Amino acid sequence: MRADSPFKTLAQVLVEAKKKPGGLSYGHSGNGSSTHLAGELFKSLAKVDITAIPYKGGAPIITDLLGGRLPMSFNNAPESLGQISAGTLRALAVTTATRAPFLPDVPTVAEAGVPGYDTAVWWGLLGPSNMPADVTAKIAKDSAEAMKSPAIKMRLAKLGATSIGSSPQDFAKLIKSDYDKWGPIIQAAGIKAE
Repeated sequence: MRADSPFKTLAQVLVEAKKKPGGLSYGHSGNGSSTHLAGELFKSLAKVDITAIPYKGGAPIITDLLGGRLPMSFNNAPESLGQISAGTLRALAVTTATRAPFLPDVPTVAEAGVPGYDTAVWWGLLGPSNMPADVTAKIAKDSAEAMKSPAIKMRLAKLGATSIGSSPQDFAKLIKSDYDKWGPIIQAAGIKAE
């Protein structure tokens, strides 16, 4: 939200959205993007009708938020932290299950009134399905070690990310879990690949 927005809390947004179905809109960085899915999950769990407005990336969203042409958005941390730190944008909530270390005073969406809400963007390494097991193990081991590097941890933290370095099995479970979580949301919202 823009810093001078009348909405100071996510609870206020929820009240307004329930009072005026379809009256609020949110920006997202493109159909099927992580920010679009975050908004659709919010709508589903909060049982509100807010209009999704697709943009071509996060920067134009920030421009329209700052210009007062868009009331709110779902953005990834790296593209909005600078404006939040400068005081021109206000973060109402983070989408993860726990508070973000880079915004410790900002509640989670679940804490702010939408129980069960939890979504995060992740990055991982993938290879061909027929990759030899020894090569997979070596890449996984080297990647996990790299994620423990203080320099990498610090760089990722500045971007609002946390290094994990999980096993291939844990990563496969995360992918399956996300597939199961997002399938119904994508179908309910009618999201199609473009």
